[in-house]
Amino acid sequence: MASLKSIMTKTESLCPLCNKKLEAELTEIEGKIVITKTCPEHGTFYSTHWQSPSVFRFTENYDFFKYFEESKLTSKTEGCPYICHRVVVTLQTP
Repeated sequence: MASLKSIMTKTESLCPLCNKKLEAELTEIEGKIVITKTCPEHGTFYSTHWQSPSVFRFTENYDFFKYFEESKLTSKTEGCPYICHRVVVTLQTP
């Protein structure tokens, strides 16, 4: 990867191979927002998260979920990102 600029924010993501929850970082690289995550079993993965840093920053102003505690959003103990119906269906599909 190209040299990284400063980390914009930390988040959580899934390993694309084993679906384990991982810590992840969003970083601006060459005019894109890139998510970087490292699975202890499968290594480091990079993916473009947003094509435009300015649009990403704009949408961050409307991310109201960041103001809620995860435990109050759902009774599921796994929390985000497992609480999303789409992710659960994907994880259960062979």
